[in-house]
Amino acid sequence: DWPVQGGFGLRMALHTGVADERDGDYFGTEVNRAARLMSAGHGGQVLLSGATAGLVRTERDDLVDLGEHRLKDLSHAEQVWQVPVPGQRVRFPALRSIDAIRGNLPVPAGSFVGRRGELDELEALLAECRLLTLVGVGGSGKTRLALELAASVSDRFEGGVWVVDLWEIDDPDRVEDSIISTLGLQYGQGRNGREILIDALGFAPVLVVLDTCEHLIDAISVLAELLIAACPTLTLIATSRQVLSAPSAMSRSVDSLGEDAVELFEARARATRGGFELTSSNRYVVERICDHLDGIALAIELVAARVATLDLQSVSYTH
Repeated sequence: DWPVQGGFGLRMALHTGVADERDGDYFGTEVNRAARLMSAGHGGQVLLSGATAGLVRTERDDLVDLGEHRLKDLSHAEQVWQVPVPGQRVRFPALRSIDAIRGNLPVPAGSFVGRRGELDELEALLAECRLLTLVGVGGSGKTRLALELAASVSDRFEGGVWVVDLWEIDDPDRVEDSIISTLGLQYGQGRNGREILIDALGFAPVLVVLDTCEHLIDAISVLAELLIAACPTLTLIATSRQVLSAPSAMSRSVDSLGEDAVELFEARARATRGGFELTSSNRYVVERICDHLDGIALAIELVAARVATLDLQSVSYTH
């Protein structure tokens, strides 16, 4: 029984797939897909993945096709179905998927692996600060973490989530132009770049990710501080090899991967060669590779891709 009035509006999602069981808990891409599908729904709504719907459609002819949706942390769109629940509403707001987010937040090429504790901490931190810098060496995974963080908190920002890629900008005077272009704004009416940005970002909650800032650190520090002061509903995330010098900025270090390095190698190797499995006999080799690469995420991903053409022992000797 599901009470129509009072209590909590429960949301549910069902997905069918293969998961890895370790120490009484389940892990893997299929578990993440089920969780992401559930998080896209609303109280009182029951959702099915395409895989599960395919198994039950012969017995249930009342499923509602909600179309394809891009879900947070997943590289492929999911066909989503809704199960009508007797006594419950049938119509719900649009699913909270990436498609419903205004902005240009991209779908990552691979699933997000590890750093779950860091992600939880950063989500909580963004509720308290409005200018956050993710700092780390090249290849440590700053951009990937920033994008996952942006996707995780996107429902807080009805004005949109925007990612500004600054790595090709070599002139500090072009920083404002790059942000304006990314947001789809235009110059006009005698206003300068900062006035245009303040007018556009000063009304609805907006999140802007400034990616790769270290070579423009002084210009971005000044502009970020100005925008934060002038736009009370704006939040900024910056990725950089250096900390922003803006007084209101908070920073968090993105360190090399620890135990999650092996999980990342396994996920990327499996994506490259579907039959790859981490076993007790090859785990030591993978751990040795990850240690040699100092747990740097980008290096691990590049080496794991070689599993497509080389066996694991060969990879360990050529990396």
